[in-house]
Amino acid sequence: MSDTQGFITADSINAELIVCECQQNGWLIYTLPSNIYSKDQFFKAVRDNLPLDPPLQSNKSWDALADSLWSGLDSLPDSNILIIWPDTTTMKTKAPEDFAIAMEILMDLPHSLANAKLTLGKTKNLLILCVI
Repeated sequence: MSDTQGFITADSINAELIVCECQQNGWLIYTLPSNIYSKDQFFKAVRDNLPLDPPLQSNKSWDALADSLWSGLDSLPDSNILIIWPDTTTMKTKAPEDFAIAMEILMDLPHSLANAKLTLGKTKNLLILCVI
């Protein structure tokens, strides 16, 4: 894996290799819990495990989640960040519409956080790793 922002879907064996490489290169690593199967659980997982600014008070607005997560990641001093979502198939199967929205939010983050205009020159190299 090279140091580029992006989005990767991988099986557990390849995901372990990616995580090891990121660890060796000093990346900041966040891991969501396994078995997220609903919108409410996804919001809770993000609230409990990822930096948010401002903190979320409810599970009602996907836009609020996206904005809070973007600002939380943007405010970090680290420039290389890995977010791992293990077992994405559970939510994809049990709540496909919510899964699609969650994926859209996650897939937008690496590109927007790499934009020098949006980040005022403090770009992030963000990798979203979805384990299937």
